[in-house]
Amino acid sequence: MTRCLFWNVEHFGEKRFYNASTDNDPDAGMTWALSAAERTALLYRVIEATNPDIIVIVETVAQSTKGSRIAQRITAPVQLLNWLRTTAPTVISPEWRMVPPLVLAGQPGNVGQEAIAVFYRGTTGTTQRFFTGPNTWPGGVDGPSVLPGTRPAAAYGTNKRLGQNVDLNAFLVPPTTAARTIPAGALHNATLAENTVAARIQLRVLTAGSAGANLDFGIARPPFMVSFTEQASGGALRDITVFGVHAPANAPGAAAFITDMSTAFDIVGPLGAHETRLVGGDFNASLLQDDGSLSTVFDPLTVTNNYRQLLRPSAAAPVGAALEAWKGYFGTHINPLDDPPLVRNQQTSRFLWSDGDTASYYPPYRYQSALYYSIDNVLVWPLDNGRNYQTTIMNTVLSSPLSAVAPVPAGASAGTVPIAAEIAPIVPFVWPQAPDAADYDAGNAAMLLAWQRYGHIVSTSDHFALFTDV
Repeated sequence: MTRCLFWNVEHFGEKRFYNASTDNDPDAGMTWALSAAERTALLYRVIEATNPDIIVIVETVAQSTKGSRIAQRITAPVQLLNWLRTTAPTVISPEWRMVPPLVLAGQPGNVGQEAIAVFYRGTTGTTQRFFTGPNTWPGGVDGPSVLPGTRPAAAYGTNKRLGQNVDLNAFLVPPTTAARTIPAGALHNATLAENTVAARIQLRVLTAGSAGANLDFGIARPPFMVSFTEQASGGALRDITVFGVHAPANAPGAAAFITDMSTAFDIVGPLGAHETRLVGGDFNASLLQDDGSLSTVFDPLTVTNNYRQLLRPSAAAPVGAALEAWKGYFGTHINPLDDPPLVRNQQTSRFLWSDGDTASYYPPYRYQSALYYSIDNVLVWPLDNGRNYQTTIMNTVLSSPLSAVAPVPAGASAGTVPIAAEIAPIVPFVWPQAPDAADYDAGNAAMLLAWQRYGHIVSTSDHFALFTDV
């Protein structure tokens, strides 16, 4: 199958992840060079733990220039691609490639300064994986990404704008290799050269079962649509379509965004004969309601249409005191250091602690964001009820799987992919404990929140990565 990693990495750009400056990073209390290296080390550790075939990084910092939607000043994705190809200890492969990222912009007139970076292995074992668009590229660095047949497809060029010298073509054609040909029978752009196709950000309205007018997402970032075709050694083909999403960061905007997606032909129109679709990333909409039942915000995709959340309960939520802990098994979003629970940390706080009278339970422990604790997900269509998708929240605060309390509560999502906690023990005190955290202690609290423990985790991102094998 195909191992996929989705992660909203906070402001994934040169300043925070590949910074050589000796100036002070005030959040870390050390130089930018040192803090960036520690963020990058955590990023790499999650990638190595999951050993993915496809990586989708939401909130990639980018810039654009007039007349081009190709993302520019994308030092961080280029550095990550180079690490994957040449340095990564366990996932290293010269076959890693990156989809040329496009800036995401609302319509009309919002130029946008954010992209989604999608990396993929060109070969996994005996399976070849081809980027197939679904759009084509007319050549050079301006584009734009267009529907197949609109203009002749041509290879990418070298982007020399904004002080760069970035060979976009090399994203899809690793050094010393030639461009591959998309296999006959692929859902999109069969027999074209792989380095002449492009992602799609202009989706179309589903109209009478077909693609209609362009869909306007307003000021929201549109989904980043990327298609792949996998060819097994025997010639069998499988098509995978990925929609990377970063919904508006407010409840009404997120709900409207999900509803808009449910009207897109590209997302909910008829499937190809061998196609699997994934809609994944940061939905900014909570999976569960206060009582632990599924939120209705995803209904336009999951009830009205055919998608299914891969992170979701497998049984009804418990009632009473057990509910808070149970909901924590679905937590993907964590509190930044400047949130109110931490600002009040000179006083007794239940953030990461119990308070003497009321226990703070494993796994939420109050470090999970109370309002948006479970906002990252991957939706799949069609769903195979007979297989284990291994969906795992890569929780580097507690470790994964979430199995410190045994047995895992019925219906809870413990995950399967292992990764150790990033928080070093505070000797002789050890946090976290299960099933509840220790009572608040000011000295231990200060150490727990220090950079080498919780601080660098939340500085890398206030989201956990989400893994699934489709």
